[in-house]
This record gives sequence, C-alpha cells and structure tokens, in this order.
Amino acid sequence: MLALSYNQKAILNLYKRFYLEGYPSGIASDHTATQTHINSQKMFYLLKMYGVNVGDFCFSWNYHGPFSPGLLATLRSLDLQKHNIEDYYSNSDSSDNEMLFSDDNNKIEKLIDLLELKHHLENLSNWMELLGSLVYISNSVFPYEDYTLVVRELKNRKDKFSCEEENANAWHVLEKAKLLKIPSSSL
Repeated sequence: MLALSYNQKAILNLYKRFYLEGYPSGIASDHTATQTHINSQKMFYLLKMYGVNVGDFCFSWNYHGPFSPGLLATLRSLDLQKHNIEDYYSNSDSSDNEMLFSDDNNKIEKLIDLLELKHHLENLSNWMELLGSLVYISNSVFPYEDYTLVVRELKNRKDKFSCEEENANAWHVLEKAKLLKIPSSSL
C-alpha cells in the first residue's frame, strides 16, 4: 500500500474543513465519486483564487464550473486509497496533518467564514458550484465587468442558477471575500 502524497493529504485535510465530513473512502458509486470530485474542484479553485498555496493546478471551464485535469488525476488516485484515507482520518491528530497548511491555516478559516459555508450546509455542493462559477466568469471570462453581465453569462452556461436572490447573495459574499475582478462599484 502506498503512502498518501502531499496533495492527497491536502485534499483530505481541506475536504473535511470545507464540507464538515471526511472525503469518502471506498467510493461506492460513480455519482458519489463525481460529486466528491466536483466539490474538491470548487474548493481548490476558490482557495487558489484566495491566495492559498494548494498546488500547481491550472483551471479551465467545465460543465460544473472551474476544473483542473491535474487535480482530477490526483482525486482519482486518491479514490484508490481506501485504507490510507481511513488511517489518515483516524490519525488526524498527528503533527504531520497540522503542518500541511501551517502558513495558511488562518487564511483558510477566514475564507470558510467569508463564504458562509455553515449557512448553506443543506445544499453546500450547489453553493460551492455557484461561488466557483461566478468567480471563474468574473476573473477569466469578463474581468472588471459588473454583476449583470457576469450573472447573465452564468445563466447562459448553467440554467440551474436562475434564482436572482441566490445569485445576488453569492455575489455579495464573493465581493466581501474580494474574489471577484469587478469595477469599483457593482450591484
């Protein structure tokens, strides 16, 4: 059995912090694997955009928003590590786990608070997909454009995000977190 790589440990550490549950070990279905991978992609993208060193992953647009092929390869290799995942979480008090993000721990906790994750536990995956998609469009597709144009593009790409109130709420959260490339006055 191979030991977990640094990137695999980072995924396990961050996944539990963001989603308040461990990364599934021994993923039972393709749907569970897909959703876990989508969750991890959005988490890593938002952390990267916030300035946390999460590795050298490059992101482009995919059906579910920001996507990194390199991160997907790491996630797929992690999916094969059932016993190592279980061992990692059962030994989560070890100093090795605490050292993963020693320089960025405060930044990570601040981002988790700014993104209001605890207020969206019922639909956290959808919330993270919305946030990641808005950040990607604002930063990579229409930088320095206002809310109206960015959200119109979001709706064109992902019609499931048609709720104006939810989009406006997400925009304000991201604006407060300074994750958007926007003009000085927006919304």
